[in-house]
Amino acid sequence: MAGDKRKATVLAVDDTPENLDVVRGILAEDYQIKVAVNGQIALKIAQAQAPDLILLDIMMPEIDGYEVCRQLKDNPRTRELQAAYAVINLQKERMEEELNVGRDIQLSMVPVTFPAFPDRDEFDIHGLLKPAREIGGDFYDYFFVERGKLCVCV
Repeated sequence: MAGDKRKATVLAVDDTPENLDVVRGILAEDYQIKVAVNGQIALKIAQAQAPDLILLDIMMPEIDGYEVCRQLKDNPRTRELQAAYAVINLQKERMEEELNVGRDIQLSMVPVTFPAFPDRDEFDIHGLLKPAREIGGDFYDYFFVERGKLCVCV
């Protein structure tokens, strides 16, 4: 279908077929799953079409998971996953910095201290804003509409 997004590809590598069946059962609805029962097959699959994620068993006969990782890193075709991860990491860091700037701007707009009201000792005003995430959608302020009428905006 034209509106469908491509499912991310997960390569699951394990010498125990039952473990691969579990991975398929859990992830197949949301991901395209490729499986390999040993390191050699995993390397061939990864070279043919680099997956988005590799779930790799460490303890396997012939070629263990560490060796598969080493060979994936040594091969320029499969090393592209590292480059993609580096780009994603840079974008994530940039986004976090921008969100922190946004949070600081938002918090700077919210009153932290309130003036004393000497002729109105029947109340005090206090406020606190703690965004649930980097930037919250909330804001508050107050002002007197007229003598004896306080408007609080949330």
